[in-house]
Amino acid sequence: MNIIDSVFFHEDNYCQIELLPIQNLFSENSAMQNYSNENFNGDGFITATARDETKFPLYKLEISYSSFVLIVEKIALFSIEKVYTGYLSHRVLKNNISAYGFENYILYIESNNGLISKLWIDYYLFSDTLNGYPHTLQTTLYELGLKYELVLVDWNEFLTVILKNNNQLNEYISQVLD
Repeated sequence: MNIIDSVFFHEDNYCQIELLPIQNLFSENSAMQNYSNENFNGDGFITATARDETKFPLYKLEISYSSFVLIVEKIALFSIEKVYTGYLSHRVLKNNISAYGFENYILYIESNNGLISKLWIDYYLFSDTLNGYPHTLQTTLYELGLKYELVLVDWNEFLTVILKNNNQLNEYISQVLD
């Protein structure tokens, strides 16, 4: 696995494509649908809103950071030493967030006290040669879905994907991420 010194994510992309416990499946889907029905005018959304905390936060699964990373490291193409966030030229080092690269996507892992508290993915151009279909990302998401019963919630697209359903995951990656 290659090691990359650092990566930056814009603060607006924090948890926009989020991995959550499957227990949120129905509550998050209905919340997204209600928001979409009330605020979409055909051309875009007429209001902006901050999301409430999910009904069943990831930290309730008590996933050990060290055991989680063992799964991710065996498939990831890159390990990233430092993660920065912010906006424009403002940068802040995040000591509790690690990152792993898959094709041109990054899986961010936020942890507190040795447990995973947030997981999300974001696009990041590592190389033009990696712009093909994200096979290693799909493999990793599928494994994490099986082991931890996770769903992917894409807040940008108002989509939810059951990660242990490889057909659903393949369709999402083919139509949205690829």
